Amino acid sequence: MISFLKGVLKVKDSKQAVVDVNDVGYSVDIPASAKDKLPAIGAEITFYTHYYCRDNEVKLYGFTSRDELKVFEAALTVKGIGPTGALNIVSKLS
Repeated sequence: MISFLKGVLKVKDSKQAVVDVNDVGYSVDIPASAKDKLPAIGAEITFYTHYYCRDNEVKLYGFTSRDELKVFEAALTVKGIGPTGALNIVSKLS
């Protein structure tokens, strides 16, 4: 669906970032460990993304590397692990 976002970092905190891609702001949930890897506000960034849509919830999860995205998606295949748990697993990796 949305494989990656490349744009200007507008907002960053421990759980979320906003990327301006051609004047459209995309909010992405990020692993806690990603905050330290992010560039300064106003710098260009690329997030590899996972589009999640269930019932009444639509979210975009963003990762600074394809390896993190692969771990997240692998964790989602485990019964009982949802996006929040998978994001926590990615946050624990070095």
